[in-house]
Amino acid sequence: KRLEEPNGRIYVAHCFFPTSAKKAEDEKNMNPVPSALKYMAFQIARIDATVRNALGKACDTASPGAFRHSARPDNLEALWSDLKVGTPGSSAIYYLVFDGLENLPDAQVKTLLEFIFSSKLASGTAGHVRILASGTDDQFTKLPGNIIDSALRIRMDKHNEPDMRLFIEDKLARGGMLQNARPGSEQQRAREKILLKLPQNVQGSYSHLKFGLDDVMRLLSMRSAVHELDQMLDQSMNSHEAAIRNLQRSLSGNEISELNE
Repeated sequence: KRLEEPNGRIYVAHCFFPTSAKKAEDEKNMNPVPSALKYMAFQIARIDATVRNALGKACDTASPGAFRHSARPDNLEALWSDLKVGTPGSSAIYYLVFDGLENLPDAQVKTLLEFIFSSKLASGTAGHVRILASGTDDQFTKLPGNIIDSALRIRMDKHNEPDMRLFIEDKLARGGMLQNARPGSEQQRAREKILLKLPQNVQGSYSHLKFGLDDVMRLLSMRSAVHELDQMLDQSMNSHEAAIRNLQRSLSGNEISELNE
């Protein structure tokens, strides 16, 4: 939400494809990628008068249903031209964030990635549009080598450990845990091991990190022995196991007895 706010001449639009987008492959007239482009243009038009005016004129002069007909999944370039984002001569920079590609049908992923790397998109906007797309490794490795090599790739399992450490430090500070630990003390060693091991264990997954960090905070609040913390940090992280443990801790004695029956 903060990124949607005006920041000079920089504008950010985003779309997260939910798991339900997978079903779109079997439903008539459901094309999540063209819909995402329209949604992004709307986000930008709300705060950028240049795009708003150009898009308004395009809507006024277009034939009835033109934007609806352009929603064909094989015609993204035509739709993009109609949306008037990043037109030549603009001094603004537009960031489009496509998240959740793993939730799209394969055909829609292929269409979107071909559009993102199309020469028409690159030349038509003269570098004023920059795109971030998030998905699984195999979705991007299927692209031709010369295409994928031209893009900056961020491997979540390898590149975001520094960000995760900031996240952990914030969580510890908010909980008042391991703050102002003396150098060489057990508390200092525990803090260093948490910051080192936890990001490695979760392999780039923030949902796994949340489960692991919740366990760390629970142990610290119980003032458990350091060896218990060590044992937990030395284990690989599995989100399903963590979820089950959390559910088990939430059950009362009577509920456990009932389940055992």
